[in-house]
Amino acid sequence: MSRMKKYYKFRNRFSPRLKGGETYVEAHRGYTMRQVVFLNDTVVVSNRNHPDYGFVLPAGYVDYAAFQELYDKEIKAGKVEPIKTISEKEFDRIWRQQLQANMEHWEEVKHRFPVGSVVRGCIATFYPQGVLIEMKPGIVGVADSRICRSSVPESVHKGHTVEAVVSGYQEDYQWLLLDAPQVIIN
Repeated sequence: MSRMKKYYKFRNRFSPRLKGGETYVEAHRGYTMRQVVFLNDTVVVSNRNHPDYGFVLPAGYVDYAAFQELYDKEIKAGKVEPIKTISEKEFDRIWRQQLQANMEHWEEVKHRFPVGSVVRGCIATFYPQGVLIEMKPGIVGVADSRICRSSVPESVHKGHTVEAVVSGYQEDYQWLLLDAPQVIIN
């Protein structure tokens, strides 16, 4: 799978809210999977809901090479920095630093929500990894989006309540793994 992943570093010019931030991205088959943005004195990491920026992965397919071509004239004129390809090792170093900075909180979350716990939260966003459900600020779980969608006859939206069972822990994202999600329509 690693061969299909690509890693990039660039000064963000695509998101108006994160414009100018030094951005590190892991993309898999054109879908952004993980992202870290350093914006002034703020670090915005895609695995957590930032109080000012929310969840920050781009929605849908992103062709970073096409963006590079789109900005080719500006890059040659020195107006825009190019998107740089970086190594998996460089990206992982940045990502691991952010996980380590949150480790004490993550350990508390795992202690508070042991495997088998029934949890309830709201759908915060949809990521390639699944539906992110936030139980409380800073406590996020991921559930299979197909199962969430099949649990109700209507469409599933951000803000819907979900009840699920903690089945484990996704250490690389610091998310609770959620099984048997049931969307509750109010």
